[in-house]
Amino acid sequence: MDDESTPDCLPLTDADMSRLAAMRSRHETIPIMILDAIVPGQRLEFGSADPKFQMLIAHVLEHGDEIGMIGLNPHTGRPLNMGVTLSIDKSNLRSDPSGNLVISVQGGRRFEVQGGPWMEATDSFYFADAEITNNRFEPLSSEDAEQSKVLYEQIPSLVQDWLQIILEKEGGDSDNNNNNNSPMDATRADTSIKEKMTELMNDIGPMPQTLTDRAIWVAALVNPLPALGVSVCMEIRPAMLACKNDYDRLNLACAALQSSMDHMTGKKKHF
Repeated sequence: MDDESTPDCLPLTDADMSRLAAMRSRHETIPIMILDAIVPGQRLEFGSADPKFQMLIAHVLEHGDEIGMIGLNPHTGRPLNMGVTLSIDKSNLRSDPSGNLVISVQGGRRFEVQGGPWMEATDSFYFADAEITNNRFEPLSSEDAEQSKVLYEQIPSLVQDWLQIILEKEGGDSDNNNNNNSPMDATRADTSIKEKMTELMNDIGPMPQTLTDRAIWVAALVNPLPALGVSVCMEIRPAMLACKNDYDRLNLACAALQSSMDHMTGKKKHF
């Protein structure tokens, strides 16, 4: 076969074309703000009197955009390239007595910043090319896929034990270890911590039934916003956002629950 008969490249299959189309559809240009690393499902309220912040919110309301929020790397102090989207509408907004514009938001879709951000026309905030990663293809070996299922099944009992320790730490009734109810139903648990946990569980909802969502749910549980007021777990939200597949997410979720319990019971102090 001579050179003229050799194709310049191999033809793309239908599967290749479908994957390329999916990659293009995942890219969105969104305004970016740096504040804190949160995971999908977590709620956060914050505000500012800064005119630039108000310009950002005004832009989002006018164009129907989402804000992409990223946090800082706890080791380097540099902005992360992973974050979550925040949907904004007028029902999320209020003004406080100090003149701050306050918004209440819930973490939405996960994304990864591609390339460098750029300033919008009024120099008030940044835009970035964000790849939405919720449905990104994440290959797993058969061994890691099987282990992911094992870790997934371990989480409910670990969460049950974790919740019980939280209540006992704050004066909960240890006799509730022997009943079949959730630790959240302990009638003699400390009112303050019980109320905080009830509010948190209402915010993040029931434990999800998919591998990805269950791991992320654990991060929202053990690293709540605002904090519970007691030291229960090392910061894992940035690490959870950075995980590349379900095995890494579930492994991190189980390790976080176990290390948190070890810390709270004094078995092994981590911080």
